[in-house]
Amino acid sequence: TGRPVGRRMVVLKPINKDLIVISLGTQISKPHIDTLNSLKENMKMLFFWDLRKFFLIKDLFYRIDVKNYRYEISDQIFLKDNGTISKNSFFKAIRRVFDGAAYSNILLGEHCSGKIKPEDFMRSKNFAGGSDFSLYS
Repeated sequence: TGRPVGRRMVVLKPINKDLIVISLGTQISKPHIDTLNSLKENMKMLFFWDLRKFFLIKDLFYRIDVKNYRYEISDQIFLKDNGTISKNSFFKAIRRVFDGAAYSNILLGEHCSGKIKPEDFMRSKNFAGGSDFSLYS
């Protein structure tokens, strides 16, 4: 439809493991990177500390790469003895990862508030305008 593709959530089952991993990676956009770099150094790190605290509070697994401005959120579900999981458990884990990503976007917006002009996003190739941030979009 000509609409840029958003981030992809991945579900993996590692070989010889009795669990599945649900993961979503985020690369911070260039306008946000430029804004974070324009802030005082302690304010940039405050964003990453706030992000880390949120992931810990929500009991999510995470990897944060401050140098490259990206992070990955994941959750794990252990399989039952028969090798299955319930639909409810699966969906709840997906929601936890999705909600973690949604909140991280809100947090980034708060840290960059008032520092980015709308035209900065229009120059970014990865920006998909609109406010339709949904698990189903």
